[in-house]
Amino acid sequence: MELLDQSFEAGAWHGSSARQAVRSLSVEAALWRPAPRAHNIWELVLHMAYWAHVGLVRLTKVRQRFPRPGRDWIPLPKRRDQTAWRQDVELLVDRHSAFRAAVQRFPASQLWTKRGAYRAHQLIEGIAAHHLHHTGQIQLIRRLAKLKT
Repeated sequence: MELLDQSFEAGAWHGSSARQAVRSLSVEAALWRPAPRAHNIWELVLHMAYWAHVGLVRLTKVRQRFPRPGRDWIPLPKRRDQTAWRQDVELLVDRHSAFRAAVQRFPASQLWTKRGAYRAHQLIEGIAAHHLHHTGQIQLIRRLAKLKT
C-alpha cells in the first residue's frame, strides 16, 4: 500500500507524485507536446486513469466499463478547456482512489492468487510502477515546456 500511496499522493521519496505533477496545470500546459507524435500530459493522465481502472477490475473481478470510450490510450475529449481538463484529472483521482480502496480491502492471504496473468501483488505493484513511470514522463514534459513544478 505504501508504494501505491507514494506513487500517487504526496510524500514520495523520489519527488513529485502523480497527483502533485498535474496539480494546478493549465489546459494549455496539459496539451503541450514535446514532439509532434509524442504524448502530452492530458493523454498520460487518461492512460493512467484507464490502467488504474483495469487494475480495479482485475483485482476485484467485477466487470465495469471505463467512464470514457476507448482503451489504453484514451482519445482526448472534443472540448478541450479547463473544465474538461479538471474533469479528467478528477477521473484519474477517482479511478486511483477506487483501486486503492479495493487494495485496502483485499485479503493479504490472497496476494499470491492469480488475477488474470499475474498474481494480485504483482498487479498492485504494477499499477504503482505504472503511475511512477508516467509521472516521470509528466515531469520531463513539464521541464521541457519550462513549466514550474
